[in-house]
Amino acid sequence: MGDRPIIFSAPMVRAMLDGRKTQTRRVLKRTDLMEWNGREMKPIPVGYAPGDRLWVREAWTARMTHGWTIADARSRMYQEEILYRADGHESIDGWWPSIHMPREFSRLTLIVTDVRVQRLEEISRGDAMEEGCPHANMAEGPDPRSWFSSLWNSLHGPEAWKANPWVAALTFTVHRCNIDRLSGGRHV
Repeated sequence: MGDRPIIFSAPMVRAMLDGRKTQTRRVLKRTDLMEWNGREMKPIPVGYAPGDRLWVREAWTARMTHGWTIADARSRMYQEEILYRADGHESIDGWWPSIHMPREFSRLTLIVTDVRVQRLEEISRGDAMEEGCPHANMAEGPDPRSWFSSLWNSLHGPEAWKANPWVAALTFTVHRCNIDRLSGGRHV
């Protein structure tokens, strides 16, 4: 079990906050899947395991009385208010990208409950719904995989779905708190 950051777009953060998103898929490199042990190729761990705690990085900003930088926000020397793009706030000075979010400003923690390795296009209708599909119960209506393929292409490029990469399909529970405030302490 370990603690690590994970990046999400504002719409996917909103889906977690709304209770619609409990799965995510992350592209695996070919080297993540197999390794040569001298005699044969064998599967290796994919970097995620049940019990892992993931702190969500998202687009954010800080309203401060005199500060201008991320370091100013972290120093707590200025009265600051942390705002998140997923909440629909307006930012006068712009947004810091999710990659620059410090751990202490994260407000969501995910606990991984299941990890599967699969090809992207193997996603089921139900799993596409768990990816945060905004349409109510598409079990018998339009295929939610169509929505997910559009989302995937918007995040990874216009032909990304057709590439059908190997992915780690993570199922998780969402906790609305900073990872360091979650009971159970810090994992290494």
